Amino acid sequence: MANLFYLLGFFFIIHEISILGNPKGYLKKLRLLKREEESEDGYESESGRRIVKTSWELLNDEEKAVVRLTFFSLFYFAWLVIGCCFSGQWIGFVSLTAFGFAIGYIRKKFDKSTRKSLSIIKFDAFISVLALAFLIINHFHNII
Repeated sequence: MANLFYLLGFFFIIHEISILGNPKGYLKKLRLLKREEESEDGYESESGRRIVKTSWELLNDEEKAVVRLTFFSLFYFAWLVIGCCFSGQWIGFVSLTAFGFAIGYIRKKFDKSTRKSLSIIKFDAFISVLALAFLIINHFHNII
């Protein structure tokens, strides 16, 4: 079961590599998510009532991509929390989680500057790939 848990880490490495390859697209999704949180565009007013868009078909492609990113990020976070609680490499998982929170805080400070945000996203993705690879290789080192 532990092997399956660490094999899930390959999906997260692939995700981080895709972010490293297209940081502008990732930044666009993050900004769209932030804009949706701050505005009430998710509601349609109809005769004084507020109706929430609930159907997947009502969303455009960008909104669907943001929903997918949100669910994948929650799954990634749950994987990290499980690794923090139950893994023998809990220090690595705690470090990666703390690094993610710190980078998120730093990126919010430089959100207005696209160039700085892209640099922070690239740095985050690079370090995350290295940390995830270390955790996975460290688990499988006796097999390889």
